[in-house]
Formats: sequence, C-alpha cells, structure tokens
Amino acid sequence: MSTSRASTMSLEEVLPVGANMQRRSMLVGAGMKMYLTRAELEDWLAGCAGWTEGTSGVELFFLPSFPYLPIVAERLHGSKLGYGAQNMHWEDRGAYTGEVSPIMLKDFGVRYVELGHAERRRDFNETNVTVNLKVRAALSHALVPVICVGEDQQDAPRADSWLRDQVLGALEGVEQADLAAVVIAYEPVWAIGVTSAAAPDYVFERHRAIRVALAERYGSELARAPRIIYGGSVTTDNASELLHHEEVQGLFVGRAALDAGRFRHIVSLAQDVHRGRPSSK
Repeated sequence: MSTSRASTMSLEEVLPVGANMQRRSMLVGAGMKMYLTRAELEDWLAGCAGWTEGTSGVELFFLPSFPYLPIVAERLHGSKLGYGAQNMHWEDRGAYTGEVSPIMLKDFGVRYVELGHAERRRDFNETNVTVNLKVRAALSHALVPVICVGEDQQDAPRADSWLRDQVLGALEGVEQADLAAVVIAYEPVWAIGVTSAAAPDYVFERHRAIRVALAERYGSELARAPRIIYGGSVTTDNASELLHHEEVQGLFVGRAALDAGRFRHIVSLAQDVHRGRPSSK
C-alpha cells in the first residue's frame, strides 16, 4: 500500500475493525518513576512473590529505578515478572556523564526499556529524533522498546496528527522484521497523573489512529505487529473498561502499581478480559 493512499483512507479502509487482530498475550507493565526506596521496593517485590507465577495470557513487566536493577535481577531470575529500565542512551559507551547504555542494561538481564515518556520530553528536551536513536539501539541489542506517545490536549484531529508524527518519527529506519518486538504505549499527556483516565472510546480511536500511521509506512498486515497499550491514570476501577476494545492490547500502570495488591488486581482484570477475547483463526 502506498503511503499517499494510506494517509487518505479512512480507519476502516486501512484496518477494518476486528479484522484478523492476532490474539496475543495481554501486556501489563508498571512504571515506578522515582518513587520507591530500596526498602519499599523490597516490600513491593515481596507482595508480588508467588502470584505472578500463576498468571496466564498476560505478559508482565515493571520498571524500577536504575540503582535497584541488581536487586531486581537477583530477585526475579527465572520469574514470569519481567523487568526493565525507564530510559537509556543510544550509544554503547562514551563520554555521556550520567547516562546508562544498552549494554549496561543487558548486563543485568533487562528486557524492556521505556523510551520517550512525556516527562522526559518535557523536562529533558527529548525529541522524536533522540527517541528514534534510542529505539534503534534498543532493537539492535534485542531489548523491547516501550515507546511512549501522546498528545498534550484532548483534541481528536490534532491528536491523530500528533501521534502520527511521534510514531513514525520513533520508528524511522526500523526494519519490518523488528516490528513485532515493538511496544507502543499511548499515554495522552493530559491524562497522566490526574483523577480520570481518557474515555475508553477515545482511547480506542487513538489506538486505531496509531495503527493507521503504522499502515502508512509498513502496510496493513505489518501494522498489526506492534502491541499498543494504554497508560494514563489506570486504576482498578477503569482497567477492564479500558481493555474492552481489542485494539487495546494491554496497560501501562503508574501510581496504582506502586501498591502490589492493586497491581495484582489490575493484572487479574486483564486476565479476565483476555480469556473473554476470541481466538484468532
């Protein structure tokens, strides 16, 4: 499909609703930001011990602060609870004071790396260009990039254009064969850290817009390869509703995940939704 054709087609023409969406494991992640101390992290890990091993249909990960990666690597060796980092540099080594490289993350068994979060774009001047450098570096080291995208205002037409630029910018130069390893976390900036998440139907439409942007570059079949998850004020009260549409393939949980019990509840809800989804033919 040509890029010019894809960009002018409707959502339903490019990706018919429900058409051959592959039934993959739900992906539920927890971003710890800069909250937990070592003692608090130890308590959190203890609160997740045991139950994570009994999960099915849901892939789990969490992102602690850099200093605690050695502890996490030791505690979670062989566990179903994956872990990762909240950022990284795109170079393997060099004179980059205060930065952490992909090979350093690999030394501690990291699998996931969060890239391009709105707070890093706002506070540390990250751009689509630097996010792209990090995405390509992550993929070259067999890390799973969790690419954060999201508009700063609740304005559907403007949001779709904004998301298109962020998604295509982050994936510039990324090969087709690497798309299945990519995770896109749709996190509308206006819904981060507030009392209410974006409305489920609004989330669905933005996820569809991201798929259309992917189809513009890679075609409709390959556009289904990356998983798209939602983040932004996810709670135990709204998790099931946010996962109602099959385009929403998981959740990226913030404040609610700081409590291991609430994180477990959200994971349980995701399992229930996954069990209710039809198998792909």
